[in-house]
Amino acid sequence: MNQLKTLLVIFLLSYTQFNAYSQSEKRNLVPGDIFKLKSTNDAQISPDGKWVAYTLTTTDSAKDKRNTDIWMSAWDGDDKIQLTNSPDGESNPRWSPDGKYLSFTTSRNGGTNQVYLLNRLGGEAIKLTDVKGDLNDYSWSPDGKKNYY
Repeated sequence: MNQLKTLLVIFLLSYTQFNAYSQSEKRNLVPGDIFKLKSTNDAQISPDGKWVAYTLTTTDSAKDKRNTDIWMSAWDGDDKIQLTNSPDGESNPRWSPDGKYLSFTTSRNGGTNQVYLLNRLGGEAIKLTDVKGDLNDYSWSPDGKKNYY
């Protein structure tokens, strides 16, 4: 059932982005349009079921670079909040079991991919790990006191 909810959320987020493009003036597709496309990934439903955290990837054509940030949306899609905005790119958002925090991975300041913690109400992320090599997968313990790598 949880997978069905996740698929539904991804569909709704994708439809919202597509619908915004389809309502503008009709014209032929040009090569530069590919840089305007955004993609969503890794939707994670909050423990209370009211929010969805996900990644949104955009492309900067001038820099020829992609960037991924973490966003949060209300289940009904009315509220969308950008939680990260860094050129380093973030991925793997995961809710804490109590729903108060989001953790994610990023390689900030030229370092390796590590886990960071962010209060979902805002503020600066705190680096949680400092392990050798890149961390690409992790999970919260059921009590929310540990992360497993």
